[in-house]
Amino acid sequence: MKKQKFSNRIAFNFMVATAMLISLIFAVIYLVVSKTAESSLEDDLTAEAREISEGLVLTADSIIFADEAEWKEKEHGQVEVNPIFIQVANAAGKVLRRSPNLMGTSLSIDKNQAGNVYFNSSLSGVRIRQFQLPLNNDSGQRAGFVSVAIPLEESHMVLKNLLIVLLTAFPVTLLILYFVTKLIAKKSISPVLVLTERAEKI
Repeated sequence: MKKQKFSNRIAFNFMVATAMLISLIFAVIYLVVSKTAESSLEDDLTAEAREISEGLVLTADSIIFADEAEWKEKEHGQVEVNPIFIQVANAAGKVLRRSPNLMGTSLSIDKNQAGNVYFNSSLSGVRIRQFQLPLNNDSGQRAGFVSVAIPLEESHMVLKNLLIVLLTAFPVTLLILYFVTKLIAKKSISPVLVLTERAEKI
């Protein structure tokens, strides 16, 4: 009976300490994966925006589209599989051109931002991560904006699945540790209890 009581107490204390440590580790894993996914999206958006801007000729009062091939890429026309939404607007925010997959809708424009900016918004009810690249002509005046966006659904699905795995693994890991620790504790304290019982008899 004493052996059972001591082993339970040791296993419980060990499980509590382990639970705190595992919680910390799982939280770090989730945050790292989340930041990595966000960083990867932002890198893709930046690269795409710069590629689009390189195909533009900025004059004092207009934007000329010199690279038509970029606008005809497959990923700019599709909506369902890894779409990339692109839009070019003038300094006043008027949309000059948009990728076919936007289908008449427009990406948000923040005309007050002086530099590059990332933000989350929505497009036809779909959550998107958006990058806005300001365009300045040779005179240094604001000529317009290149806006590029990618849906967040895929990233959110990966993070959701990771969260489910971590939340499922957490109690299972603790239970296994509890019973393993209890078994080890029983074997470890057996000699001590035997000595204690003999001492009490004496």
